[in-house]
Amino acid sequence: MANPSVCSVDSCGKKKFAGTMCAAHYARVKRRGTIDLIKLGIGEPLRFANEAIESQTAECIIWPTGKNQTRYPVIRLEDGTAVAAHRYVCTKTSGPSPKGRDAAHSCGNRRCINPRHLRWATRAENLSDMDVHKTRMVGEAHVHAKLTNEMARRIKYEEKGTSAEIARRLGLRPTDVAAIRRGSRWKHI
Repeated sequence: MANPSVCSVDSCGKKKFAGTMCAAHYARVKRRGTIDLIKLGIGEPLRFANEAIESQTAECIIWPTGKNQTRYPVIRLEDGTAVAAHRYVCTKTSGPSPKGRDAAHSCGNRRCINPRHLRWATRAENLSDMDVHKTRMVGEAHVHAKLTNEMARRIKYEEKGTSAEIARRLGLRPTDVAAIRRGSRWKHI
């Protein structure tokens, strides 16, 4: 019988951190989408992207390795430039990005590089897609969130005093409290 306080990955034995995994395996799954250690050799990411461009599949083509801090897969080009894999594929199949356009995923999967799932879209169109796919990170779901939705709701509707006083009590910046109170931040609450 498996020990419920130990990582569920075979032969790991470390203390459980989140879900059923230790901190290392949990981080690897969040970063790469798998517990497997995947290393692509020099030039392999570019080869993988170019094969995706040639593919005829309608299914998602999932990037096999790590992501950058924005959670998008990255390719390093021959000149050393790093570019998001989905933007590289979109550029190769749809031409250069019109000014200020995002490479939007019709499938809602950030790790997908299937050119049939990518298009140039305005920021508003891309955000609308994210809302439809429920992949937009707002409020406490955002990777950099320092508040919970409940804390923001309390600041906006219940806390008494000036923004500076509330900020001091809660350990926040007065400008952040003021933005929440006037509705320019945490708009969804």
